[in-house]
Amino acid sequence: MKTLLFIFLFSLLASPVLTQSSLKIGNPAPEISLKNVNGDFMKLSKNKGSLTIVHFWAAWSKACKPTNEFLLQNYSKYKNEGLEIFSISIDKKAKTWIEEINKQKLNWPHHVNDFKGMVYSKPAKDYKIYEVPSIFVLDENGIVIMINPSQDELAKRLKIFETGIKILPEQSSNFIYLTKRADYDIFDSNDTLVMGGKGKSIHIGSLENGNYRIVSNGISFNFQKVTPSKIYDFQINYNSK
Repeated sequence: MKTLLFIFLFSLLASPVLTQSSLKIGNPAPEISLKNVNGDFMKLSKNKGSLTIVHFWAAWSKACKPTNEFLLQNYSKYKNEGLEIFSISIDKKAKTWIEEINKQKLNWPHHVNDFKGMVYSKPAKDYKIYEVPSIFVLDENGIVIMINPSQDELAKRLKIFETGIKILPEQSSNFIYLTKRADYDIFDSNDTLVMGGKGKSIHIGSLENGNYRIVSNGISFNFQKVTPSKIYDFQINYNSK
């Protein structure tokens, strides 16, 4: 009997749920790769380059409805500026999950589920989810910048989309970012067009080191492409002040 009790207690202490440390602000967000409502795999890392809200919820949870409504309002307002929402359901039945998505009109494209519930779902374990709704806000680099903010706190963060367009940072080895999704053209020091497109996240890894000019919405910005050893990976600071 004592042996069985010891084994039971040891198994509790060794449980990953009990021993994992909490995910903290400043940590890279764990990858999520699950199937969507159509059975196709979606990866959270595909959203790098956009401010992303990772959203854990359940169709049966009444507490999730006000959060879902808030997210829907802000997604409608900022989706064209680059806001992404990645929703992970802990529902165990596909029919209930899909019906609730349609009923609440949660019209962002990233809805995934592994139908294992809160206890056995890998994303729920990776993000240390013990209740729903739970929200994590990620910057363009996939770094956690907010955990379960209030609606007021999150609304202040999202106001960055209302600022005028600008480029960040002025030096980079890999990516530069526009604060709004827009058309852009990049010119080298000889004023030769070397790149163009539309978006917020601009991969400049193929450019030679040197000085460049980017033009977007009629505004011109200068930046320098440098080697990776000269500058650390860039992270946007979403300061609400």
